[in-house]
Amino acid sequence: MKKAVAFMQENPDETVRIVAAVTGLPEEQQRKCTYSLDWRIGFNENDRASMVMTAGYLKELGKIEMIPEFSAIF
Repeated sequence: MKKAVAFMQENPDETVRIVAAVTGLPEEQQRKCTYSLDWRIGFNENDRASMVMTAGYLKELGKIEMIPEFSAIF
């Protein structure tokens, strides 16, 4: 993943051409899609908050017994 993210950051035009060939989108539309996202390795506060919310929901549904201690991995 680290190598792929580095390639995308260093070669944005080539990245768009590669992905557009797979998705079938016109390159300009693919460029908007590809670079509206945050490409990096790791987690940020939004990721953590999303996982906490999802864990809470899964606990309410009885799918998990306890909410993981996310602070141990962030």
